Amino acid sequence: RERALEQQNLVEEYLTKSMNYFMPANSGEAFITIEQLKYCKINEFDWEGREVYIGIDLAETDDNTAVSMLTYDEETGKIVGMSWAFIPKERVEIKSKKEDVDYREQIEKKNCYACGDDVIDYEFVENFILNIQEEYGVEIIKLGYDRRNALSSAQKLQTKGDIECVEVIQHSRILHAPIKLLKESILNKKFNYLDNRLLEINFENARETKDTNLNKYLNKKKSKGKIDLVMSIVDALYLLQED
Repeated sequence: RERALEQQNLVEEYLTKSMNYFMPANSGEAFITIEQLKYCKINEFDWEGREVYIGIDLAETDDNTAVSMLTYDEETGKIVGMSWAFIPKERVEIKSKKEDVDYREQIEKKNCYACGDDVIDYEFVENFILNIQEEYGVEIIKLGYDRRNALSSAQKLQTKGDIECVEVIQHSRILHAPIKLLKESILNKKFNYLDNRLLEINFENARETKDTNLNKYLNKKKSKGKIDLVMSIVDALYLLQED
Protein backbone atom coordinates (compact mmCIF):
# COMPACT_ATOMS: atom_id res chain seq x y z
CA ARG A 1 0.00 0.00 0.00
CA GLU A 2 2.80 2.42 0.87
CA ARG A 3 4.55 1.74 -2.44
CA ALA A 4 1.29 2.22 -4.36
CA LEU A 5 0.72 5.57 -2.64
CA GLU A 6 4.14 6.69 -3.84
CA GLN A 7 4.01 5.16 -7.33
CA GLN A 8 0.86 5.72 -9.38
CA ASN A 9 1.62 2.83 -11.74
CA LEU A 10 1.34 0.33 -8.84
CA VAL A 11 -2.17 1.40 -7.76
CA GLU A 12 -4.10 -0.93 -10.06
CA GLU A 13 -1.94 -3.95 -9.19
CA TYR A 14 -2.34 -3.26 -5.46
CA LEU A 15 -6.13 -2.86 -5.66
CA THR A 16 -6.66 -6.00 -7.73
CA LYS A 17 -4.12 -8.36 -6.15
CA SER A 18 -4.06 -7.19 -2.54
CA MET A 19 -7.57 -5.79 -2.06
CA ASN A 20 -9.43 -8.12 -4.47
CA TYR A 21 -11.01 -5.04 -6.09
CA PHE A 22 -11.38 -5.25 -9.84
CA MET A 23 -10.94 -1.96 -11.64
CA PRO A 24 -13.28 -0.80 -14.42
CA ALA A 25 -12.21 -1.38 -18.03
CA ASN A 26 -10.76 2.12 -18.46
CA SER A 27 -8.61 1.98 -15.35
CA GLY A 28 -5.21 2.20 -17.04
CA GLU A 29 -2.86 4.94 -15.91
CA ALA A 30 -3.17 8.26 -17.76
CA PHE A 31 -0.38 8.41 -20.33
CA ILE A 32 0.14 12.17 -20.12
CA THR A 33 -1.84 15.11 -18.72
CA ILE A 34 -2.95 18.11 -20.73
CA GLU A 35 -0.92 20.30 -18.36
CA GLN A 36 2.25 18.39 -19.27
CA LEU A 37 1.41 18.36 -22.97
CA LYS A 38 0.54 22.06 -23.39
CA TYR A 39 4.17 23.14 -22.96
CA CYS A 40 4.97 21.28 -26.17
CA LYS A 41 2.47 23.13 -28.38
CA ILE A 42 3.77 25.41 -31.14
CA ASN A 43 1.91 27.48 -33.72
CA GLU A 44 4.25 27.19 -36.69
CA PHE A 45 7.23 25.22 -37.95
CA ASP A 46 9.31 25.38 -41.14
CA TRP A 47 9.12 21.91 -42.68
CA GLU A 48 10.99 22.87 -45.85
CA GLY A 49 13.88 20.48 -46.56
CA ARG A 50 13.19 18.21 -43.57
CA GLU A 51 13.51 14.43 -43.57
CA VAL A 52 10.28 13.06 -42.12
CA TYR A 53 8.70 9.82 -40.99
CA ILE A 54 5.02 9.12 -41.53
CA GLY A 55 2.82 6.98 -39.27
CA ILE A 56 -0.66 5.84 -40.24
CA ASP A 57 -3.39 4.24 -38.19
CA LEU A 58 -6.13 3.10 -40.56
CA ALA A 59 -9.19 2.18 -38.54
CA GLU A 60 -12.33 0.34 -39.59
CA THR A 61 -13.93 1.93 -42.65
CA ASP A 62 -16.55 3.87 -40.61
CA ASP A 63 -14.23 5.07 -37.83
CA ASN A 64 -11.32 7.52 -37.41
CA THR A 65 -8.16 7.16 -39.46
CA ALA A 66 -5.00 9.04 -38.48
CA VAL A 67 -1.81 10.22 -40.21
CA SER A 68 1.17 11.81 -38.47
CA MET A 69 4.42 13.33 -39.71
CA LEU A 70 7.52 13.50 -37.50
CA THR A 71 10.97 14.96 -37.88
CA TYR A 72 13.99 15.33 -35.62
CA ASP A 73 15.18 18.93 -35.40
CA GLU A 74 18.93 18.68 -34.81
CA GLU A 75 19.20 22.38 -33.98
CA THR A 76 16.90 22.14 -30.95
CA GLY A 77 17.22 18.41 -30.25
CA LYS A 78 13.43 18.11 -30.39
CA ILE A 79 11.03 15.75 -32.12
CA VAL A 80 8.42 17.77 -34.02
CA GLY A 81 5.09 16.34 -35.13
CA MET A 82 1.97 17.20 -37.08
CA SER A 83 -1.16 15.06 -37.21
CA TRP A 84 -4.40 14.78 -39.17
CA ALA A 85 -7.59 12.77 -38.66
CA PHE A 86 -9.96 11.45 -41.34
CA ILE A 87 -13.63 10.61 -40.76
CA PRO A 88 -16.62 9.76 -43.01
CA LYS A 89 -18.63 12.82 -44.13
CA GLU A 90 -22.01 11.40 -43.12
CA ARG A 91 -20.81 10.59 -39.58
CA VAL A 92 -19.50 14.04 -38.62
CA GLU A 93 -22.57 15.06 -36.59
CA ILE A 94 -23.06 11.62 -35.04
CA LYS A 95 -19.43 11.40 -33.95
CA SER A 96 -19.45 14.98 -32.63
CA LYS A 97 -22.35 14.20 -30.30
CA LYS A 98 -21.17 10.73 -29.32
CA GLU A 99 -17.57 11.74 -28.57
CA ASP A 100 -18.30 15.31 -27.41
CA VAL A 101 -15.83 16.65 -29.97
CA ASP A 102 -16.51 19.55 -32.32
CA TYR A 103 -15.42 17.84 -35.53
CA ARG A 104 -16.80 20.69 -37.66
CA GLU A 105 -14.40 23.10 -36.01
CA GLN A 106 -11.49 20.67 -36.42
CA ILE A 107 -12.34 20.25 -40.11
CA GLU A 108 -12.31 24.03 -40.56
CA LYS A 109 -8.87 24.17 -38.91
CA LYS A 110 -7.67 21.35 -41.21
CA ASN A 111 -6.81 19.11 -38.29
CA CYS A 112 -9.43 16.71 -39.66
CA TYR A 113 -10.78 15.82 -43.10
CA ALA A 114 -14.21 14.43 -43.93
CA CYS A 115 -13.94 11.99 -46.83
CA GLY A 116 -16.20 9.32 -48.24
CA ASP A 117 -19.85 9.12 -47.23
CA ASP A 118 -20.66 6.51 -44.56
CA VAL A 119 -17.19 4.97 -44.76
CA ILE A 120 -13.66 6.36 -45.03
CA ASP A 121 -12.41 7.00 -48.56
CA TYR A 122 -9.02 5.32 -48.33
CA GLU A 123 -8.02 6.72 -51.74
CA PHE A 124 -8.43 10.25 -50.33
CA VAL A 125 -6.10 9.36 -47.44
CA GLU A 126 -3.58 7.77 -49.81
CA ASN A 127 -3.55 10.85 -52.06
CA PHE A 128 -3.17 13.09 -49.00
CA ILE A 129 -0.03 11.18 -48.00
CA LEU A 130 1.30 11.20 -51.58
CA ASN A 131 0.97 15.01 -51.64
CA ILE A 132 2.78 15.60 -48.33
CA GLN A 133 6.26 15.82 -49.87
CA GLU A 134 5.24 18.54 -52.34
CA GLU A 135 2.89 20.33 -49.93
CA TYR A 136 5.46 20.71 -47.15
CA GLY A 137 8.71 20.45 -49.08
CA VAL A 138 9.84 17.39 -47.13
CA GLU A 139 11.42 14.05 -47.95
CA ILE A 140 9.59 11.00 -46.61
CA ILE A 141 12.22 8.56 -45.38
CA LYS A 142 9.84 5.81 -44.28
CA LEU A 143 6.18 5.21 -43.53
CA GLY A 144 5.10 3.01 -40.62
CA TYR A 145 1.77 1.24 -40.58
CA ASP A 146 -0.29 -1.24 -38.62
CA ARG A 147 -0.93 -4.22 -40.90
CA ARG A 148 -4.61 -4.38 -39.88
CA ASN A 149 -6.69 -2.36 -42.39
CA ALA A 150 -3.58 -0.72 -43.94
CA LEU A 151 -1.84 -3.42 -45.97
CA SER A 152 -3.54 -2.53 -49.27
CA SER A 153 -2.95 1.22 -48.82
CA ALA A 154 0.70 0.63 -47.89
CA GLN A 155 1.24 -1.36 -51.09
CA LYS A 156 -0.33 1.44 -53.17
CA LEU A 157 1.78 4.12 -51.47
CA GLN A 158 4.92 2.11 -52.10
CA THR A 159 4.02 1.62 -55.76
CA LYS A 160 2.67 5.10 -56.58
CA GLY A 161 4.87 7.25 -54.39
CA ASP A 162 8.02 5.12 -54.12
CA ILE A 163 7.65 5.43 -50.33
CA GLU A 164 9.34 2.77 -48.20
CA CYS A 165 6.50 1.33 -46.11
CA VAL A 166 7.35 -0.67 -42.99
CA GLU A 167 4.94 -2.73 -40.93
CA VAL A 168 5.09 -1.75 -37.25
CA ILE A 169 4.00 -4.80 -35.27
CA GLN A 170 1.39 -3.74 -32.71
CA HIS A 171 2.86 -5.55 -29.74
CA SER A 172 4.12 -4.16 -26.45
CA ARG A 173 7.65 -5.57 -27.00
CA ILE A 174 7.89 -3.46 -30.18
CA LEU A 175 5.95 -0.35 -29.13
CA HIS A 176 7.39 -0.04 -25.63
CA ALA A 177 10.50 1.87 -26.79
CA PRO A 178 8.74 4.57 -28.89
CA ILE A 179 5.97 4.98 -26.29
CA LYS A 180 8.60 5.45 -23.58
CA LEU A 181 10.52 7.91 -25.77
CA LEU A 182 7.34 9.87 -26.57
CA LYS A 183 6.42 10.22 -22.89
CA GLU A 184 9.95 11.19 -21.84
CA SER A 185 10.21 13.69 -24.70
CA ILE A 186 6.96 15.37 -23.63
CA LEU A 187 7.97 15.49 -19.96
CA ASN A 188 11.43 16.85 -20.86
CA LYS A 189 9.92 19.37 -23.31
CA LYS A 190 11.80 17.72 -26.17
CA PHE A 191 8.63 17.20 -28.22
CA ASN A 192 6.66 19.79 -30.19
CA TYR A 193 3.34 19.48 -31.96
CA LEU A 194 1.52 21.91 -34.19
CA ASP A 195 -1.57 23.37 -32.48
CA ASN A 196 -4.25 20.67 -32.74
CA ARG A 197 -7.09 20.31 -30.23
CA LEU A 198 -8.07 16.92 -31.65
CA LEU A 199 -4.57 15.58 -30.96
CA GLU A 200 -4.73 16.96 -27.40
CA ILE A 201 -8.01 15.11 -26.82
CA ASN A 202 -6.41 11.90 -28.08
CA PHE A 203 -3.52 12.33 -25.64
CA GLU A 204 -5.99 12.99 -22.80
CA ASN A 205 -7.86 9.79 -23.73
CA ALA A 206 -4.76 7.58 -23.81
CA ARG A 207 -4.31 5.05 -21.01
CA GLU A 208 -1.00 3.35 -20.35
CA THR A 209 -0.76 -0.26 -19.18
CA LYS A 210 2.03 -2.81 -18.81
CA ASP A 211 2.41 -6.36 -20.01
CA THR A 212 3.83 -9.21 -17.90
CA ASN A 213 7.37 -8.06 -18.75
CA LEU A 214 6.53 -4.50 -17.61
CA ASN A 215 6.69 -3.21 -21.19
CA LYS A 216 4.49 -0.12 -21.53
CA TYR A 217 1.83 0.10 -24.19
CA LEU A 218 -1.25 2.18 -24.95
CA ASN A 219 -4.42 0.14 -24.69
CA LYS A 220 -7.22 1.30 -27.00
CA LYS A 221 -9.84 -0.67 -25.07
CA LYS A 222 -8.84 0.85 -21.73
CA SER A 223 -8.56 4.38 -23.09
CA LYS A 224 -11.33 6.94 -22.54
CA GLY A 225 -11.90 7.55 -26.25
CA LYS A 226 -10.10 7.84 -29.58
CA ILE A 227 -6.29 7.59 -29.51
CA ASP A 228 -5.69 6.98 -33.24
CA LEU A 229 -3.63 10.16 -33.65
CA VAL A 230 -1.34 9.18 -30.79
CA MET A 231 -0.88 5.69 -32.22
CA SER A 232 0.06 7.12 -35.62
CA ILE A 233 2.73 9.22 -33.86
CA VAL A 234 4.01 6.07 -32.12
CA ASP A 235 4.28 4.22 -35.44
CA ALA A 236 6.27 7.08 -37.00
CA LEU A 237 8.42 7.46 -33.89
CA TYR A 238 9.27 3.75 -33.94
CA LEU A 239 10.91 4.22 -37.36
CA LEU A 240 12.61 7.49 -36.44
CA GLN A 241 14.03 5.88 -33.30
CA GLU A 242 15.20 2.79 -35.20
CA ASP A 243 17.09 4.95 -37.70
